[in-house]
Amino acid sequence: MITIVGGSMTDRLFIEELIVNWNQILVGTPIQLEYGEENQTDIGITFSERANFAKISAKYGFQIVDGGVGFAGMIVDHRHHARMVLVLIDESLPVPERRATIAQELYHTLGPVNDSPYFPASVLFEDGETASSAIELALVDRKLIKFLYTYLERGDQQHKMRDTFDKYWDDLE
Repeated sequence: MITIVGGSMTDRLFIEELIVNWNQILVGTPIQLEYGEENQTDIGITFSERANFAKISAKYGFQIVDGGVGFAGMIVDHRHHARMVLVLIDESLPVPERRATIAQELYHTLGPVNDSPYFPASVLFEDGETASSAIELALVDRKLIKFLYTYLERGDQQHKMRDTFDKYWDDLE
């Protein structure tokens, strides 16, 4: 369940659109995203001034990287089940950059935690100088999320993940 604190109506509508589009990609997997009320959240998205990021994240035990315009942090239990996810978005960003940041940080909440300099079309693209401007999932993003939720299980070891990747990756869309 995703809840939103702050943000404009445009931000909320964009997040609802992401949820619909991403759920279409996740059909056939054990996960579906939902938008709901504040008291029933798994993923909380908060729009705030960047100056407040450290204070907000510290409430949940996270330490943020200075200078970021967005943040995603996850609390997991001993079985690696996500218990709570916090997303912070700089509310002062221009709309196109804010949308790209929302897409990137929300995508992080689904499991892929690192940015990458290798796929410029990806929502995870970041090469140290340039951040992603993508607001839709690139083919590599769609394949990765389908791969994670269709073929992998919590606790899979690296060799199992590699074998599974080699077997299924090329056939994913």
